[in-house]
Amino acid sequence: MIEEIDEESWQIREVYARYGLAMYSAQCFETGLVNLLVSLKLKDREKIIKSDIDLFMEKNYEKTLGVLIHSLKKVMKISENLEADLKELLDIRNYLAHRYFRVKAIDFMKKDGRQRMLSELESIISKLENGDKKIDSIDSVICEQYGITNEMINKIIKDLLK
Repeated sequence: MIEEIDEESWQIREVYARYGLAMYSAQCFETGLVNLLVSLKLKDREKIIKSDIDLFMEKNYEKTLGVLIHSLKKVMKISENLEADLKELLDIRNYLAHRYFRVKAIDFMKKDGRQRMLSELESIISKLENGDKKIDSIDSVICEQYGITNEMINKIIKDLLK
């Protein structure tokens, strides 16, 4: 049964929902960076085994976003534009994770403030999704260089989902 809620409750719920989507988008971006770091290891694929990759991924998932970005810069030449994007996305992620609701406490108590929060969160989500797409496109190019096609990846995903 769907419960009817008043406009204020709906708006509050939407702020929480969009904040959740923003954090989800930040985690997708982080996962994309780990995937890219794994792809960059493909050049040595004759020397490594699956357990090496699993351990590498596990260790990288424990790292902060800032450390992941630093790791990427150590193994790959990054353009100034991409570096600026990565810094902005790091700042956004840290803002969300560490300060967002504290900074927005007063806005959260007012209708027009919550509306500003919703707009800001939409912008944040868009930036994080665009950053994730950039990382994914770089990852796709690297994978193709090593003979890993989208069809191969889709087959692996399909097999995992069975």
